[in-house]
Amino acid sequence: MADRSPNIIKSFSKGYRFFEFDLSDDILQSLKNIITELPPGAYNMEYVYTSNKEFMKRINILDGSELHNLYLKFDIRVPNMSLGRNPEFIFDINSKKEFIFQEMIPYHGKSVDEFADYLNNNFGLHKQSIKAYLSIEFIKYIKNKTIFIDSEDYSNIKNILDGILIDEIYLHEDFEKIIKEYTNLTKISPFLINQLGFRARGTLVIDKKYSSAKNAMISNILSRKIFSTEGERIYKTNDFNTALYSLEKEFKILKIGDDKYLNTSILKNRGFDFDKFHNFFKKIDSAIEYNAYFTIKSLLNSGFSDDLIDDGFELITLDRLIFTSDIFKPVTKSFPTLYHKGDKKFVNDFLLDSLLEYGSVNIEDFTDGINDKYGLNFEEENIKYRLLQEETFYSKELNKVYIYKDDYLDEVYGK
Repeated sequence: MADRSPNIIKSFSKGYRFFEFDLSDDILQSLKNIITELPPGAYNMEYVYTSNKEFMKRINILDGSELHNLYLKFDIRVPNMSLGRNPEFIFDINSKKEFIFQEMIPYHGKSVDEFADYLNNNFGLHKQSIKAYLSIEFIKYIKNKTIFIDSEDYSNIKNILDGILIDEIYLHEDFEKIIKEYTNLTKISPFLINQLGFRARGTLVIDKKYSSAKNAMISNILSRKIFSTEGERIYKTNDFNTALYSLEKEFKILKIGDDKYLNTSILKNRGFDFDKFHNFFKKIDSAIEYNAYFTIKSLLNSGFSDDLIDDGFELITLDRLIFTSDIFKPVTKSFPTLYHKGDKKFVNDFLLDSLLEYGSVNIEDFTDGINDKYGLNFEEENIKYRLLQEETFYSKELNKVYIYKDDYLDEVYGK
């Protein structure tokens, strides 16, 4: 019962206690920020607690275990954070096991104690727990309390590939292909990747100066004034999409074409007021009723005006800006994006909601009406197919769809 009470918080060391604190929007944002500002990794929440003692005192949290329970109990969702068994969590990595192994590679030839000290100092993971974890998950890499990842000498390989591996990001398969092309190796070990100055991160291999694929992608994107996603296969990965969206949310890049983005440092250097973006969202929020649908084109056709429009921003830029807002939910994906103010909706929801305004309507007229109003490009057959999925009623002779069975029977059969 205590676990379910909103006013009871628990810690492994301190047990249950009464907890009453107003988690305002600012406090919630701070709780998210102290996680998102961390390097990617597997953590003990005590590390976060110790690193933010003043803030913890202000919100009445007594230790890392309580902090872990706070995130869980109040469902405080942080992007790329997954809570593990209290007090552990992972941030911006695929799994604890993969992370530990990648961090272990540079400790080839060094003691388990030294590696445990590193994880304790940088991630707060308990030394004894880590040593027990290593003895279970990575026992084959440990001999006489020393880490052995690989026994091969790769100095010759490093010399051969010097000046060839010049990019900071590769698809894993492309990285292996390059190595095999210039050497007689048939198997590429994680230790070799590390020795060449890289680290494996999921489907990618990145320069090891970056702690995560996301950080490597962010650096890659921001290295240019205008960035194009065309051509490179690394720009088709989930890591790229995550980095891109993160930069858009922070207004560090703006979409200016189907596959082109502008680095907003250019705008910053020219004195552009970035508050205009937030004001743009607020103005749309005031203009659109709750539970309504809209596109940037329908918005402008309704007489909407804004400083960004006066500044000459393209419609595709304004459309993508709306996409980054938490206020409006995208219904479609292609430009112009159809949005809904309220709960998440799908295309079929939109079509049904639109049909409700008519009760019954000719499919061709319905399609033309939607496309004209919102600037969309729905096809008549697709709309008919989707509506029939939702158990509406259709007359082939009249090419007409009905939401109510009685209307359908009355008009088609005169009943």
